[in-house]
Amino acid sequence: MLIVTTGYIALREKTTFAERENAYQTILAAKQVQNDEAALKASQQFFQNEPFLSKDERMVQVIKIYEESLVRWVFQQPEAQLKQADMKYLQLYKELQKTATVQEK
Repeated sequence: MLIVTTGYIALREKTTFAERENAYQTILAAKQVQNDEAALKASQQFFQNEPFLSKDERMVQVIKIYEESLVRWVFQQPEAQLKQADMKYLQLYKELQKTATVQEK
């Protein structure tokens, strides 16, 4: 049972790392061309694929890019009105702020 569990964790970490790396590269490319919505979507992928065993040092950088992209993206929306489907970006921002506050303590 221990071997199966260890194998599962190792496979999950490898898959998570690949998906997170892909999202990270997409974030950097989107930032380069100031495609804020693409940066927001890729950031969601990045945060949804948290590593199980280790800490990702890129987290602070991705949070910063996410915050900058979110501010620009919101101001680009017509009459600053967001659709219900777009509220996911603000919800993720709130969750990131809670996480950052807990990590500072």
